[in-house]
Amino acid sequence: MSSNLINNRNILSASTHSNGFTILELLVVMFFFALISGLALPNLSKAYSSWQRKLVLEELLMNISQLNREAISQNSTIELSNADSVSKLPFLWPKEWSMQTQSPILFYANGVCNGGVLILTNGSIVNRYDLQAPYCNPI
Repeated sequence: MSSNLINNRNILSASTHSNGFTILELLVVMFFFALISGLALPNLSKAYSSWQRKLVLEELLMNISQLNREAISQNSTIELSNADSVSKLPFLWPKEWSMQTQSPILFYANGVCNGGVLILTNGSIVNRYDLQAPYCNPI
């Protein structure tokens, strides 16, 4: 009889301890996952747009740094002066960026530049570059 009682206790204790998760535990975990992802997704979107803007700026600066070589290969003068001059550049200017200069920056056919201040603007972001003669490399 006592062995029968011990076996019944073992059966009861085995049936109350399961190896899986309850539906309540799964719901709590899913709630916290949804809460955390809801907080993180807006920041992820901002980080992506910031990264994309930085990538376009780096490509733009690389293209500007190549202008002295481009002036040599075309055997002509290339001018950076205002928004109208971007259509004459040998590369495609990104539409979300605007350019201002205090005075025209000229890249001569011999590869030399006269220098100047270049201001690149994208919305509220303003980047100022002092292009030093003779090579005017903004990077």
